[in-house]
Amino acid sequence: MKVRWLSEAMLLGILFFVPQWAFSQQEHVKLDWKPFENRLGIPAMWTPAISPEVHKDRTVTFRLVALAAKEVLLSGPVTTPLGKSGEKLSMKKSVDGVWSITIGPLPPDMYLYAFEMDGVHLADPNNTFGILSNQPPYSEVVVHGDGPRYYDFREVLHGAVTRHIYHSNVVGGPRDLYVYTPPCCGNQERKLCPPHVLEKMPKRFPVLYLMGGSGEIAGTWFEVGRLQAIMDNLLAEEKIRPMLIVCFNNQMTHRGLPKSDADWDAHSEMVQKDLLNHVVPFIESRYAVVEAPEGRALAGLSMGGRHTQYVGFRNLSIFGSLGILSAGDKRGLERDAEILSDPDINGKMDYLFVGQGRLERAERTSAFMKALDQLGVEYEYAAEGGQAHDFATWRWLMYEHFLPGLFKQ
Repeated sequence: MKVRWLSEAMLLGILFFVPQWAFSQQEHVKLDWKPFENRLGIPAMWTPAISPEVHKDRTVTFRLVALAAKEVLLSGPVTTPLGKSGEKLSMKKSVDGVWSITIGPLPPDMYLYAFEMDGVHLADPNNTFGILSNQPPYSEVVVHGDGPRYYDFREVLHGAVTRHIYHSNVVGGPRDLYVYTPPCCGNQERKLCPPHVLEKMPKRFPVLYLMGGSGEIAGTWFEVGRLQAIMDNLLAEEKIRPMLIVCFNNQMTHRGLPKSDADWDAHSEMVQKDLLNHVVPFIESRYAVVEAPEGRALAGLSMGGRHTQYVGFRNLSIFGSLGILSAGDKRGLERDAEILSDPDINGKMDYLFVGQGRLERAERTSAFMKALDQLGVEYEYAAEGGQAHDFATWRWLMYEHFLPGLFKQ
């Protein structure tokens, strides 16, 4: 008992008196850009193993304590850089019942993953970085490089993210949305803001209305997409204009629906009604924003990109810019031919962006771009950077292309 007491006292001494840079992984005392570096060999609170562990060579070890398990697999977008997108990798069991696997090295980025234990999907119980979304939970690992990246919080001015609740007649109940406002946007903040930043603050802000995919909810763009840090960094780098970003939930029915093309169109109609009847009026009644198409943009990833295609092209008198990420309707010309055949279509849009991952090359995106090309619709396209159909792609497309391309006029 005496030896145990001494070791516990020594451990407490280490925890309380080491410098801040020496804390163990997942300590959550700051917004760490390398939270999975194992600096003290201490697992997260109340967990039996260190998982995941990012090594100096950017290989990553995942661990799960499961004494009675017969099989444990690693799955998720974390396998994409290995050339094994969609594959599940077998983990090995040690004599003490710890299943583990080491993969990589991986490019510096943020990756989602999960375990499959005897056929049951589960998030990593040792990892405190979990993802709340409209699908079974995933865990997140940050593979750090030599310094903070474009999606990390840096020593710059920071904007704010506000959660609002509104009532939707479309779904018959309360819903939520999140609003990013730039630094120095509020009256109190302006008193503390540098003059050169204040000079660039408009009296009314343009607005990007942004949607997720079939697995995301209103806050996913900020939690997984790191949108607040991306915006803060872009503004500090003077690569974009100050703008508001409104992230709203485009899940209007059970995630398992829709299935048919008719279901997709009906679902898109619900998104259109909720956006035009509730979300846009809610924002424009509470914020100083530009109430004209040149000051409104609509964008989304995956399912949200498909909704953008449907809602955006039907409402070019409301939204002057559109962003379609990893999406596109395979029907191409069939559904939107009349709209896209308008000889003035290019004059009605300030900016149309189409993007996907460099490892993606989806058939639906190709069909959509083919239709645009046939009708002479002007757009910007990007597929470099990122990975496949995941946030590693969408974060990069937002930072490098879409956000800098918005509201240039």
